[in-house]
Parts: sequence; structure tokens; C-alpha cells
Amino acid sequence: MNQTPIKITHVIIAFILIIIGVVGAVTPSSFNWLSTTVFGSASLLIIFGYRQFKSMMRPMNRPYFWKLAMLFVLSFLIKGGLVAVGEIFHLVDVNAFPTNPAVGAANNGGILSNVIEVIKTSVSIVGEELLVAGITLPLYFYVKKNKFGWVLSNLIGPQLSNQVQH
Repeated sequence: MNQTPIKITHVIIAFILIIIGVVGAVTPSSFNWLSTTVFGSASLLIIFGYRQFKSMMRPMNRPYFWKLAMLFVLSFLIKGGLVAVGEIFHLVDVNAFPTNPAVGAANNGGILSNVIEVIKTSVSIVGEELLVAGITLPLYFYVKKNKFGWVLSNLIGPQLSNQVQH
């Protein structure tokens, strides 16, 4: 990130692309699940250029895969524990989960349609992360001289992304 200077005009264009990506994602169409990925990638390409984008998207080294897998399992355990505590102390209603439209659609669809929905959701989630990176990384570029620059950009970036999405 230090190799490529970030221009404010590129950041403004990328932010406009991020807004277009979010609008495309919430607009009912056959390809709305691709919107976040396409526009998130485009925003990072405009800000950092092809070489830096390619460097960001390269595969992780092998040891990191196992660490990531363990963190993924740990995340499920933590969420399960929180749901259990919430159920024990009557903080959450577990019966509300089946009323989620995604759960109902999964129950009504066949195996192939469920696999397609999982693929669409996975691509959409990657796109959402690209959108957040399109906000957080340029923000970090401007606050990195601050002692807590990375913390600030990780606190502010997702909040800005959340405001854009809602």
C-alpha cells in the first residue's frame, strides 16, 4: 500500500462506485448478487491500480489457511455459545430464526437451488468485504501516521460501509 500514492479523485470515484454497487445489490434483478463483487473490485482497482489489487487478491500461504479454518470454527462456537446463553436467560428468541426469509427459501428449495443460493451468497459476501476494503484501506492511508491509525480505520470504515448499505 505504501508503493502506490492514493489520489483523492480516485477515492471519490471509488466511493461513487461503492454506492452504485450497494444500490445494484438491493435492486431486484437476476444478477444483483454480483453487484457488490464487481463494483467492490472496480473501486479497489481504481484506488490502488492493477498490480496492488493483484497483490491483495493473491492466495494466502498454507499455514494461514489452517489458522483461518480454526478461527472459523471458533467463530461458530462463540456464536453458538452466545445463542445458548441468550436462550437460557431468555435474551433471544430462537424460534425467530425460522421466520427469516432465507431459512424459508432453503426449506422450500431443492438441493440444486440451495447450492446455487450458497454460491450466490458466498460471492455476495466476498463483494461486501471488497466494498468495506474500498473504504477502509484508503482511510488507513490517510490516518496511518496516527499511532492507532489501523484501529481507527477498522472502526470507521465498516461503519461508513454500513451507512452506505442502509
